[in-house]
Amino acid sequence: MRVPGPDLAALWRRLAQERLTYFLLAGGLVYWIGATWIRPQTVAAKRPDTSRLSAGAAREEALYRQALASGLAKDDPIIRRRLVQKMEFLFQDPALAAPPTDGELSAYLLRHADRYREPERIAFSQIFFSRSRRGAAAIDDARRELEQLRRQSHPPELSPDVGDPFMLDYDFPAEASEEIAAQFGASFASALAAQATGTWQGPLESVFGVHLVRVRSRMDGRLPALAEVRDRVLLHFINEREKAASDRAYAEIRSHYQVVIQQENQ
Repeated sequence: MRVPGPDLAALWRRLAQERLTYFLLAGGLVYWIGATWIRPQTVAAKRPDTSRLSAGAAREEALYRQALASGLAKDDPIIRRRLVQKMEFLFQDPALAAPPTDGELSAYLLRHADRYREPERIAFSQIFFSRSRRGAAAIDDARRELEQLRRQSHPPELSPDVGDPFMLDYDFPAEASEEIAAQFGASFASALAAQATGTWQGPLESVFGVHLVRVRSRMDGRLPALAEVRDRVLLHFINEREKAASDRAYAEIRSHYQVVIQQENQ
């Protein structure tokens, strides 16, 4: 007598209708993807090959020590300069010294007044006579124009309509002799400094040609207050102090060595 077995087809139909079945299948699929793809990549990112890094560091340290023991750094100019630069840096470390006070900076400013003194400045106007246009007559034309200006009861401060076109300005604000010399030449700047104030003078020669000039005002040279040049003074003060510290440290080190410089045979 045959015992009837379970109806497998009916059992599969009933499982397919259950929501729990779909949930278990989806969970299993997610687990399989994570185990197969995600976990190996994550583990590789979190566990670097430390053995390779350690081997590289050990190799570097061993070769470095052997190089020192072999004296390879002794006659290498690049290594020597690098070590000297490190020593100089240690000498000049600004953290070793306290910031200077305003009293120290003011005293430094007075000791080095020539470095910070502002030069005399001259404000002037000019009338230009071109040698390329007038040739040798440029000076005579300038003198004739000067006589006409002086005959006027109120000579004009500016005369851009007189003379020839000029590539620079007719009117110049207060400028130092160095600035004037850079534009017109040293001989013009020197001659301009000797002119009287308030009247047309000339003619003066420049690198461009001939000029009549009228000095409007002069500003005497002066030593500025600390507040005006504090940044410059502070920079120079620190640099000088660091250099002095470096020189003292070097002198102390130098006293422990006897350096003999041998001349190479030609």
